Amino acid sequence: PILNWHVQTVSIDPLIMTLSIAFIDIVVSLFIVWNYDLAKKIPLIGKFIIKIESLGKKTVKEYRWIKPLRFIGVMLFVMIPFQGTGGVVGSIVGRLIGMNPLETWLAVSAGAVAGCAILAYFYKIIFGINIVLGLILVIAVFSAFAIYSIKRRKTIS
Repeated sequence: PILNWHVQTVSIDPLIMTLSIAFIDIVVSLFIVWNYDLAKKIPLIGKFIIKIESLGKKTVKEYRWIKPLRFIGVMLFVMIPFQGTGGVVGSIVGRLIGMNPLETWLAVSAGAVAGCAILAYFYKIIFGINIVLGLILVIAVFSAFAIYSIKRRKTIS
């Protein structure tokens, strides 16, 4: 009887998982946006942040067509599931290009929810049909990316 114990796993609803992961990005973004002005007071980094922020505001004034695209740009930046994108960097980028705190936070929040929802949707499609087929597809995509990266490095050097 002791050897026949079974552990039953409870499947998590993709919507709950999506919103939970997005919630982490949203809260971290709120913290970064809220304390961004304090970072300007740090001795070495503060001057650099102010310089980059003024350059971003100058660019937006010079090229007026960029201003409406800032929100969409930060949102798309947060949606992309690569290292270096997400709530933390998206919040900093939004403030550096001259967005106000509320606008930055809303862009990061929308990007986090949309990105997580897209990933959950494709996860359900790929792994819901057949888990072996889904794993083969993931391995094929990573292999193709690795081969492309290796060939690109050889042509560069």
